Amino acid sequence: MFLFFDYLYIKVFNFYSAAHDKIPKFRGTMVVSMMQFFNIFIIIEIITLFTHHKLAIKTVSGTVFMLAIISLNYFRYKRNHNKIIKKWEKEKSKNKMVGNIITIVYIALSAIFCIGLAIYIGDKKW
Repeated sequence: MFLFFDYLYIKVFNFYSAAHDKIPKFRGTMVVSMMQFFNIFIIIEIITLFTHHKLAIKTVSGTVFMLAIISLNYFRYKRNHNKIIKKWEKEKSKNKMVGNIITIVYIALSAIFCIGLAIYIGDKKW
């Protein structure tokens, strides 16, 4: 699983580096963290759909959980950035194109499902 998130990190890092962003490592970390949070939230929403019971997630606990994810990713990518770069720097151009498409589709679908399920479940009166 970390392999996919490492790949996502590198794709986001490369995108922001090419745009001459001043903090591409941070942006890569934040996008990976957001996608992980979306995935966890989607799982919670799916459980809610099946159990017909809304989980009461407090703002404070959600914030602490998100900060924990960001912190773990920050230290992981700060420590392993060069290793991850070397792992993916010799990616063939055809694979790179497919990887870019997969990355974009993954980010878009995660956001759509997360927000869509939240809206759908938010309207339910269980």
